[in-house]
Amino acid sequence: MRTSTSRLQFTDEERETPKLQPYIKKSEKAADKLDAAKAALPKQKKLVKERTFEETTGKAKTRLYFEEQEKPIPGGKAHSNPLSRPAQEAGIFVHNKIHSVEKDNSGVEGAHKSEELAERGARYGTRKLKQGYRSHKLKPYREAAKAEQAAFKANVNFQYHKALHENPQLTSNPSSRFMQKQKIKRQYAKTVKKSGAATAKAASGASQTAAKKAAAFAGRHPAGVIIAIAALLLFIMVSVGLSSCGAMFSGSMNSVLGTSYTSEDSDLVATEQSYAAMENELQQEIDNIESTHSGYDEYRYDLDTIGHTFEAVTAVFECAGQSFTARGKTVLSDGWKEIDRRYRAALKNKPETDDADSDTENTLPQFTEGQTFENPTAKVTEHDTTPPKPHNEASLLSAMERAGSEDTDPDAERKGLGTPATRAAVIEKLVKGGFVERKGKQLLPTKDGINLVCVLPNTLTSPQLTAEWENNLTQIAKGKADPAAFMEGIEDMARELVKTYPFLSDDKAQMFKPEREALGSCPRCGSPVYEGKKNYYCSNKECIFTMWKNDRFFEERKVTFTPKIAAALLQSGKVNVKKLYSPKTGKTYDGTIVLADTGGKYINYRIELSKKK
Repeated sequence: MRTSTSRLQFTDEERETPKLQPYIKKSEKAADKLDAAKAALPKQKKLVKERTFEETTGKAKTRLYFEEQEKPIPGGKAHSNPLSRPAQEAGIFVHNKIHSVEKDNSGVEGAHKSEELAERGARYGTRKLKQGYRSHKLKPYREAAKAEQAAFKANVNFQYHKALHENPQLTSNPSSRFMQKQKIKRQYAKTVKKSGAATAKAASGASQTAAKKAAAFAGRHPAGVIIAIAALLLFIMVSVGLSSCGAMFSGSMNSVLGTSYTSEDSDLVATEQSYAAMENELQQEIDNIESTHSGYDEYRYDLDTIGHTFEAVTAVFECAGQSFTARGKTVLSDGWKEIDRRYRAALKNKPETDDADSDTENTLPQFTEGQTFENPTAKVTEHDTTPPKPHNEASLLSAMERAGSEDTDPDAERKGLGTPATRAAVIEKLVKGGFVERKGKQLLPTKDGINLVCVLPNTLTSPQLTAEWENNLTQIAKGKADPAAFMEGIEDMARELVKTYPFLSDDKAQMFKPEREALGSCPRCGSPVYEGKKNYYCSNKECIFTMWKNDRFFEERKVTFTPKIAAALLQSGKVNVKKLYSPKTGKTYDGTIVLADTGGKYINYRIELSKKK
């Protein structure tokens, strides 16, 4: 049996069954949460009429009393404002009237746009406030629905395990267990729906009653509705009139400033003459196009774009058995650059030459094949070559794709280094291995990367090896080569490489040693002193000079023996340190730590205090 809150009633036998006790506890806990959630729902007192009959007299009596009920979920048309629709119609009418005349007055247009923006902001804010208020009001109902779903799940779970306990044969078949659980869930849901039908019907009646009351109010008070609409129209007209004054003034000033040109008359005349000359030249070229470019059946003119067109030229000259090469460009049409030059010439203050004019140095005159030059002048100039630009990720991927392509069979399935799916992973592996580093968008080789290429044999660093293997694989696919011979060739190459390069020489091994920065010179032998994990030691293996980071002298005074302190001691034999701790007094003071090396196994230190004047 279940109460109105879906609380199951358990028998003593069910409560004493160990297998059902966990599910009984979960069901009761879920029911308690559901009761608490329903108790938190908003309540209202409603007048209820009850009609009873007395058996002795046979007469009917009607009794009225107040009953506390749950408030229905707020929403629907119960809270609609009867004045909202007339107000919207009036606002649309006013906006249309203003919009019909605002094009003639920039001030009115600016004021109207400002007023519309303010209205949109007010509507947005009102909508968000209503949404927040409604969400707050609906929170108890959401909590109750969540608790009801949890109680439903707990009750179904108990019924399911109860059925398994009473019918042990169902546990042997997973299909039977699943069907049994679904059947219990449907039966329980059907019962819950029946119990909630009355509540839903009452809520629907309440919302319909509220809507009828709102419509009746608008019908009983037509004069009030008309007065409210008139007040709203008056408010909108006053707001537009006040905002248009400032907008009209600012619009007038903007019109004056926008139509003003602060240049001098001579500049305007010169610019106008320059453009008139260009128009005449263009018109003359169009008029003579058929004579200058004869032999065509149709001529098309594209006057929208004024392009700067040129062609790249590579000229090879021979003189006294020597070949000289010149690379540049031949301008076919100046286009916009001619306009730019004329514009700059018309300006009063000539601008400095920028990079746009720097390409004139590489412009070559018109050449014809077989052309000869008499008594050419020559001069010798010195220039510095520039290194190639570093690769970025896109250019490196393109280089990997083209590597060895000239030596690869055109029928080969793969060309270049790697495949499109593995090339990016190869680059990432080089970066993680410390052979390549990213600097912005550029990929630069590190010292280890350069050294690795230097020590590896050319056979492994050349893309020709990949091209050769791809050619062999292509021949194998065509049936023109033996796969076993191909694998034997790879094994022979591997054995030869291991035999020829069994290990690195001492000179090459030194290339991969990490660079260390010396802190100073050893006061005993003068060799560099480096930082270790726990100490600062002399690089000379025969010298035993060592300064320990955990030296008792520094630990007692609560000073961290940093590389900066060690470098100062090695350089000048002393270092000034603040806030030295005194174990005797428990106070701190400033002093100078002096390196008092006696040449023994351990290094000694002492403190010198500055004399107060």
